[in-house]
Amino acid sequence: MSWVDLMLYQFDKANLSDINTYVLCVLVVEQKRSGNTTNGTMIKRGYEAIQPGYEARAGLRHDMKQLRNRWNLLKGMYSWFKWATNQTGIGRLPNGGIDAPLS
Repeated sequence: MSWVDLMLYQFDKANLSDINTYVLCVLVVEQKRSGNTTNGTMIKRGYEAIQPGYEARAGLRHDMKQLRNRWNLLKGMYSWFKWATNQTGIGRLPNGGIDAPLS
């Protein structure tokens, strides 16, 4: 697709709701399981396969860059969460409650 075609092709503004984020995560996991990764990193073919699936399931048309940026943001948030959990000593109880030191 040329840049002129892309200018004419309308994309939806990013809608980062919980449901749309879940749809993106499910699609990324499907692509990772099907082998569209190199050393754990999604390859272009994987993102290209996610695009029509996301449009079908979420009803939104995003280009590959929007989806890739959202996925990278989610990975960063997860990494920060894991770091913060290890650094602060906060964890989860078996019943789902928060386990934090009293001091």
